[in-house]
Amino acid sequence: MPDLSSLIAQPQAPQTPQMQQGTPGEAPASLQSLMGAPGGVPMAAPQKPPAPDYQQTASAVYHLSEFQRKYKKLLSDPEIGRKNMRPEMLEMMADVLGEGLATLPQIMSQVKDFPTEPLQQKQYLEKHYQQSKMAAMAILEHHAAAFPAKGVEPVPPVQVGGDDHHAVLGGMMGSHYGGRR
Repeated sequence: MPDLSSLIAQPQAPQTPQMQQGTPGEAPASLQSLMGAPGGVPMAAPQKPPAPDYQQTASAVYHLSEFQRKYKKLLSDPEIGRKNMRPEMLEMMADVLGEGLATLPQIMSQVKDFPTEPLQQKQYLEKHYQQSKMAAMAILEHHAAAFPAKGVEPVPPVQVGGDDHHAVLGGMMGSHYGGRR
């Protein structure tokens, strides 16, 4: 499992349209940068990544749910599509940084792609909201397929949030979905 410093220090490979499309069960490329997945070239022989365990699944779903909640808050502004949302987006990203959900390089990568026109900003936020929703569902489906329910079992306690959240998530995304953009 790579540590956080290796995720930050690793150079991002330029993305081609093929690398951005992704496959079922993997987070969209724009979310991978926020979720801590290192960039890279596609694997020569694509293999299905191993399913995330319970803690990795809970951490990823928590992470994506927080982004969904924050995007939804921005989308609920009645003036969206007519006013500049850049200040609100920057404030949201500052909150994300403060909560430890993303690193500064990951946030800067997202902010530089934020459009300047209000209508395009609305479309950007809607797209990222949908992508985070689809990524959470894909991770849950991947986990459920590998660990089918066997009746009522005690659920192990999982601690989400806190200092180790990003490290757990980054390690899972890197080892499970990282090299397959």
